[in-house]
Amino acid sequence: MYPVRALTVRLAAVAMPQGEGSRVRKAGNLAIAAIILVALLVGINFVGSLGWIHNPLHSPIHSYEKRADRTPPLRLDLRNVGQYDAASGTYQVVVDVERRISHIPALVWSDHVTFLAQGSVDAVVDFSRVRGRRVQRSADGATVTVTLPAPRLTTPSLDLKHTRILSHNRGVLNRVKDALSTPRSDQPLYLEAQGKVRDSARQDNLLVERGRTNTNKMLNGLLHAAGVKNVIINYDEPPA
Repeated sequence: MYPVRALTVRLAAVAMPQGEGSRVRKAGNLAIAAIILVALLVGINFVGSLGWIHNPLHSPIHSYEKRADRTPPLRLDLRNVGQYDAASGTYQVVVDVERRISHIPALVWSDHVTFLAQGSVDAVVDFSRVRGRRVQRSADGATVTVTLPAPRLTTPSLDLKHTRILSHNRGVLNRVKDALSTPRSDQPLYLEAQGKVRDSARQDNLLVERGRTNTNKMLNGLLHAAGVKNVIINYDEPPA
């Protein structure tokens, strides 16, 4: 048996052309490397399935971004608030602005904007002034008389979600002018709408009356909880 195997090898070596042996060795090395890689992968999956080690092939890839904001906050204002927001009213107004030139057709030169705005106004009472003679208590302590400033209306606050331009019609020359110039700001429309909301709140007597009613309820509840039996609330005359 041994002589035959040796003879076979020698014959193969003699019959093999020049350079063929190196290619065979390279192919064999690649095959061995492939077998080792497959065995390694199978082994990792097997051991990982047993829970002994962490399987890197089954690890999810997490992508994250970390931002470090090192900009310190800037305080713009700090005030003591001593007012009570007693009531709030919401108003909707329409601003209609039309600009035209006499004796020129609107089709040629005109600018007509219809603007819908919604805003709120609060009725507030300034409690920072309630001191001294404005709070009087009877000798037996059963009655307290409080004199409050008249409720005042705050600056209107527009609700931008419900404020928009309904329509904007322009003449031919206006369209050409707008196309060649910087876009016009809508701030004048917002300012006019804010003024109309303020006027609507001033004409609405119910807002101030509701503010007084809510303030009376709040003070009565506080003073009664403090043991006061009778609460009398007066208000200053509103400014003209």
